[in-house]
Parts: sequence; structure tokens; C-alpha cells
Amino acid sequence: MLESSKIYFLSSILIISLNLPWQNYKNEVGKFSVSVPAPVKETTSKIKTVTGELVYHQFVCKTISKNDGKILYTINYCDYPLGTFPKDSTDLREEFYKATIESSMDVIKGTVAYQDNILQQEYSGKIWRVDFNKVTAHIKSKCFLIGDRFYLLQIIVANNEKNDPNADKFFDTFFVQL
Repeated sequence: MLESSKIYFLSSILIISLNLPWQNYKNEVGKFSVSVPAPVKETTSKIKTVTGELVYHQFVCKTISKNDGKILYTINYCDYPLGTFPKDSTDLREEFYKATIESSMDVIKGTVAYQDNILQQEYSGKIWRVDFNKVTAHIKSKCFLIGDRFYLLQIIVANNEKNDPNADKFFDTFFVQL
């Protein structure tokens, strides 16, 4: 009986914590803010590229619920060397976005369900969704460049829900502070 009480108590805490209101997360170094439904964990990694070693910053917010399944919200940014993406080089930017979308599809062996052009504040970028795991999961992504800084926002959902209002809330509240 005592064991079942502990399980009920822990389950109640989990359910309560999943229904907490979204909170604003602000990162001064990354120069962004966004609303998130749970605490954010930050990691950095170094990636070797033809342009040199890049530091990749990732911010992950994880939620689990009975109705929505597992959902990961991620914000990523990376600073490329100064002058990598000149403002007037729209072809280079388009090529970079195309490669980003193809890479996101290849890594998880998924298929692109849709993609479109977007404006994030006044900066152009892309939004797309990749379905994977026999279309039982998907990653919705949004990316854009501001100068030589690349931002990538993603929501990874492990269920069939394609029109999650939380995805829109996450994407819509992202703001770059220059």
C-alpha cells in the first residue's frame, strides 16, 4: 500500500509539472528569448568544418505528456566566420538553407512533408517538417541567418499530432535581440 501511494504521489507531481504555465527564457550571449513549457538545458559542442572549428550552442526543453507524447523543443545557434554570409548573397543563403533541410531529412531517414519561406522579424529563412519513424514522429524546424549567425529552432514530436498549438507558440515567441 505504501508503494502505491508513492507511485500516485510521484505521478501527481509529474502531471502537475507538465501543466505549469510557459515561461520566458532569455539568453544574453545568444541574443534571443523564447517561451518554453519546461526548464532549458544548455550544451555546446565543437564541430570541424571547411571554414574551421565552429562552436554549436544547443538549448533543449523536454516535455512528456500522455496526450502529446514526448516533445523536445530546441534552439540552436552557431557563429560562422565573419563575412561567410554577405547580406547580398541570397543564392549562397538559399543553398545553405537547402543543405540544412536535406541534412535534417538524411540524418533521421525521413521525408520532407512541406517547406516554405519565412520572415523572422525582418530576416528571411525557412520552415519545414520532416516525418520519420513510419510517419509516427516528426521534426518541425525553422531556420534563418542574421549576419553570420545561424539560428535553428526545432520541435521533435514522438506522435502523429501534426498541428500542435504549442509548436506555434514556441516558434511565434522566439525573438532575436540585436
